[in-house]
Amino acid sequence: MLLPFAEKAFIDDLKLTGYCLSETHITGKHKARVFKATLGITAADYLILKEAIITAVLLNDAIYSGRNQQGDLYTVDFMMAHKTKRTNVRTAWICLFGESFPRLVSCYVKE
Repeated sequence: MLLPFAEKAFIDDLKLTGYCLSETHITGKHKARVFKATLGITAADYLILKEAIITAVLLNDAIYSGRNQQGDLYTVDFMMAHKTKRTNVRTAWICLFGESFPRLVSCYVKE
């Protein structure tokens, strides 16, 4: 099963640049370090990661993770390649109640 409304998936650029790929964010810096070490991707390369995620949700199955007070939660895992490197990436999504599109919550290298 694909992510519900995958074709409308929303990825806030700041989620990537200010969190997942930020080397200074209090919790994101750990994700950023691993993205840099495994794929050579930094915040300057966020569009490469964004494109990979957008493509991945259209091609890979989503796993329903449950529900919280805000909406339904999903994960989508995929293999990402950049230059000569490859690794597994996990993306986390929420479909907020009352909305008809998923929002990226987080992404990280899944080892």
